[in-house]
Amino acid sequence: MKRAIRHGLVVLAGALAGGAGQAQTVEVPTHQAMTGVELTLTMTDRETGRALVRSTTRSATVEPLQIRLGTTVVVCFTASQTGWITLWSVDEQDRPARIYPNRFSHQDGENLTGAPVAEGVRYCLGDDARYNFTVAGRAGTLYDLSLNWTPSESNALPADAYVQIGARSTIPEGAARFAATHLSYTPTD
Repeated sequence: MKRAIRHGLVVLAGALAGGAGQAQTVEVPTHQAMTGVELTLTMTDRETGRALVRSTTRSATVEPLQIRLGTTVVVCFTASQTGWITLWSVDEQDRPARIYPNRFSHQDGENLTGAPVAEGVRYCLGDDARYNFTVAGRAGTLYDLSLNWTPSESNALPADAYVQIGARSTIPEGAARFAATHLSYTPTD
């Protein structure tokens, strides 16, 4: 069963949204610092190679970037520590869908809890023939991408979790079990 959710990024190779069941609710702050972990999340125009927006665990864009509908983008990220990553697209109704890992990025990717990442390695999505990301949705509407890192696979956010992204973190950096950053954008005509 596929869910019809309008997310700001459409994967051209097919829908990534999971099944109907929701296993658990997980609250994820928009930004969560964790001692010793720095995340970087960047969106680049695939055609021109120009970086459109960049955020880190320590800093984020205040105003959402305006990106023309139909623009094909590449999403890249790095983590300063080896761990597990999930990347979520959040629609205009604050409904998240996990877009990485997915069935195009990994064999059986829709069933992975998270994707392993190595310290300091830059990973890019949508920059090869496996799948592409295209800016979609409604012009003038705010969309988010949320990057989440955990030190172990058992702490990664499962694909069937109902993730509530955007809450303000009250967890001190030294007590955090994960790190998170996000970027916001608005499609334009």
